Amino acid sequence: MGGRFARIASQLGGVEVAAVCDKSPETAEKLGKELGVKYYGDHKAMLAAHKDAQGAVITTPEWAHAEPALDAINAGLALFLEKPVADTVADSRAVIDAAKKKGTLLLVDHTVRFDPRYIAAQEAVKRGDIGEPVSVCAKRNVPLVIGDYVNGRTNLPMFLGVHETDLICWITGRRVK
Repeated sequence: MGGRFARIASQLGGVEVAAVCDKSPETAEKLGKELGVKYYGDHKAMLAAHKDAQGAVITTPEWAHAEPALDAINAGLALFLEKPVADTVADSRAVIDAAKKKGTLLLVDHTVRFDPRYIAAQEAVKRGDIGEPVSVCAKRNVPLVIGDYVNGRTNLPMFLGVHETDLICWITGRRVK
């Protein structure tokens, strides 16, 4: 996801990608050279070298969100953070509280909210076209390679279920009980 976001950002007007970072030096170097920007294997070194940056995008796996997110917030950067905020309530609360205390923008990536199919569903519910939702079931079809990615690293409810939970709340305008 980091490479995808960096490539998209590099094509946006008014945005300059200053650097990329990845724990894999090979991945960082490849992307950095592709985009013509500096690359790092350590986020702390990148933050130290780019004190004039205004924002950061963090797309690490959820179990590795908290430290770079807190470091970016403490550096005064606006933050676009891949979902979920973190893999524990305590780490999530720490990131959210730090952003509030620092007064920095924290945007959590819920990309499926921009999918026209989900927008149409949300608008239909809002207009009352389908009546009042009283029960919702969600299912996600994903490639088998996703199972290989999450196997032993996270769990599917954390990795993908967060999308369904967010969508249920957003589409219905209610919180999950």
